[in-house]
Amino acid sequence: ECTAEQAYVHSEGRAVFASGSPFPKYEGFGRTYEPGQGNNAYIFPGVSLGVICTGVHHIDDTVFLSAAEGLAEMVTDDDLEVGRLYPPLKDLREISIKIATKVAEEAYKLGTASTYPEPQDKEKFIRDQLYDYNYDRALPPVYQWPKQAFAKL
Repeated sequence: ECTAEQAYVHSEGRAVFASGSPFPKYEGFGRTYEPGQGNNAYIFPGVSLGVICTGVHHIDDTVFLSAAEGLAEMVTDDDLEVGRLYPPLKDLREISIKIATKVAEEAYKLGTASTYPEPQDKEKFIRDQLYDYNYDRALPPVYQWPKQAFAKL
């Protein structure tokens, strides 16, 4: 194993680098590299979300293949330009939703989903299942009594 800097230096800037641990940006060979992380934090949250939402009972290789394809589709030219193999980890929530959508599409296509009826808009269906920790109000509304209610009769 090596650091991102070692990979870039020893390959004269030609390395494509990802690691399970974060590394700082590296400047050299006339450009700036932003080494990405390559670990299960990308795949497993989205796979789990897709499997739970669609009720898949048997997780086979096609689930992980569709997750990998979904992740690959999210890599932009900007990511590649700075030497990243994956989208930024800060976008993990959106990445997970997109992967879950891809898993759901594959599950319904293969007949391994058990949640019916099949949602037409799978991404919306998955977003609707997410926990929303933002409450409108924790307390019930309070109304002011009219002043005349306190006046003596």
